[in-house]
Amino acid sequence: MSIFSRRTFAAAILFAAALAAVACGPQGETAGGSGAGAGGPVVKVSEFDVEGMTCGHCERAIQTTVGMIEGVETVQASHTGKKAVVRYDAARVKPEAIVAAIEKLGYTAKLRS
Repeated sequence: MSIFSRRTFAAAILFAAALAAVACGPQGETAGGSGAGAGGPVVKVSEFDVEGMTCGHCERAIQTTVGMIEGVETVQASHTGKKAVVRYDAARVKPEAIVAAIEKLGYTAKLRS
């Protein structure tokens, strides 16, 4: 199996697992989740260095996977720029969770300073 095929297969498995997790997640949460307090969400935009992306499929895999993390609003990945830009509610999502999601796809990632 080629590297591309393995990554495609891995992305499909993670996507299916994420869908199952969302469908089976905690019930009874109020709209806005745990991060919506009196002050509302703490929106943050962070850039992550990402190594290993080679094409648009790689970008879409990262955008889909990271975009499914509860609290993430938008994700833009660029294989030419070797980065991902993520807009998220910092009260609900930590940068470490974003890095872990990207690395589960087979790429290396770190928060830009």
